[in-house]
Amino acid sequence: MAWKKYLIQRFIFFFYAFIILLVLNFLIPRLMPGNPVSRFVNPLMTPQAQRQILEQFGLTKPLYVQFILYLKGVFTGNFGISFLYYPEPVSTLIEQRLPWTLFLTGTATIISALLGMVLGLISAWKRGKVDNIAIFLSMALRSIPTFWLGLILLISFGVIIKVFPTSGYFSSSFAVTKIGLLTFISSLFSHSFLPIVTLMAYLTGGNLLIMRASAINTLREDYVITLRAFGYDDRRILYGHVMKNASLPMITNLGIQMGYIVSGAVLVESVFTYPGMGLLLYQAVLARDYPTIQGCFFVLTLTTLVALLVVDILYSFLDPRVRR
Repeated sequence: MAWKKYLIQRFIFFFYAFIILLVLNFLIPRLMPGNPVSRFVNPLMTPQAQRQILEQFGLTKPLYVQFILYLKGVFTGNFGISFLYYPEPVSTLIEQRLPWTLFLTGTATIISALLGMVLGLISAWKRGKVDNIAIFLSMALRSIPTFWLGLILLISFGVIIKVFPTSGYFSSSFAVTKIGLLTFISSLFSHSFLPIVTLMAYLTGGNLLIMRASAINTLREDYVITLRAFGYDDRRILYGHVMKNASLPMITNLGIQMGYIVSGAVLVESVFTYPGMGLLLYQAVLARDYPTIQGCFFVLTLTTLVALLVVDILYSFLDPRVRR
């Protein structure tokens, strides 16, 4: 019964957050200074011609009418025409960019979670010099601003040493049918390596600290002390028992990290000119492109809310206390 109540609360929270998302997504672009269609308006145009351009984009209608049309577009997947990439539909731009952002953020999240889990476990088990080094490493990774780390890696490995490409997601001269799939995948990962490392640096530091603290508490449990007293192999205790129980806080932390992952993607993609949703949103904000801003913000925020909901549901299955 408690488990059903927990799930109902999670879905209610998701519903209210979704409503707030819809309202803020509509209002924020319209509160930005400047004229969003100024790039289409020639100063020599007559007032009538300028008004026709505004009418074409629906900006002369009352605000409540714009909101109704906006809701209709959201639920039909029609976010309008991009001002910046006119006459390209926003939905087409999102379809092209979203997979690359999901690949970037998904890879960084998975690797940082596994790496932080293993390093945190080792740090908790081997107290002393190893533990001090791990704590220093995690604090250093969490203290470095994402954009600054990205610039350092870009200049060092992309400009000076020239080991990795400085922009894009694969070599534009490549074609899978001509060079082969393996070469294409190699190009894909070489372009995404630095952005992934930049994004996962902060995440790994946080995961390490959380796993370390949780593992230290788990190692003090009676069943762990009993297993060690009976002479069980340390590796079996660590990876067979401690790791399983100590990793539960990592699931909760994954939901907390979702906000950083989305905002970090905007910074990382902007630094490395990685053509994903983050770069598209950044360019749209600079150009005051209402439809693209709304489309990107809606999709990114909705993805975050869905991920949070999935994490909450997954946690309820993993932690028996929630089901009682």
